[in-house]
Amino acid sequence: MASMNPPRSGETQHAPARDGRSAADAHSSAWLQLAAVVLLVLASIAVAVDLESPLRTAVTIAFLAFAPGIAIAGLLALRDPVEQISIAIGASLAIDTLVTVSLLYLELYSYELAFGIVAGITAAALAAGLLRAVRGPSRAKLPPGHAAT
Repeated sequence: MASMNPPRSGETQHAPARDGRSAADAHSSAWLQLAAVVLLVLASIAVAVDLESPLRTAVTIAFLAFAPGIAIAGLLALRDPVEQISIAIGASLAIDTLVTVSLLYLELYSYELAFGIVAGITAAALAAGLLRAVRGPSRAKLPPGHAAT
């Protein structure tokens, strides 16, 4: 909660971003989105070249555990990075499970196909988040009578 006292010397105040979040929150959210992109690229390369290494396992598990959920949490415009990470873990595991069980029921399961679908979902969510950041806040979120500039 923000204090009514002026900042002491050496302290900085973070101005709210366009969507109402502070600059520090927006900055940490951008780092999480960047981490999701890096995990997506590294895991995609590891799966595509069929890398036989423990590195492939570590990168792929990190991707599946965090990246899809980070992309989805970015769409929710959550303010707290800890909240984003908490949502990210649950959402990632839910997406992974949904894709895997769907492919098993359809008798189409292969790890390459499952990974490709999860990677596609992640890329689409990251692209939607980027588009949303570029366009700015939607008009539906503005108070009534407020003119967009």
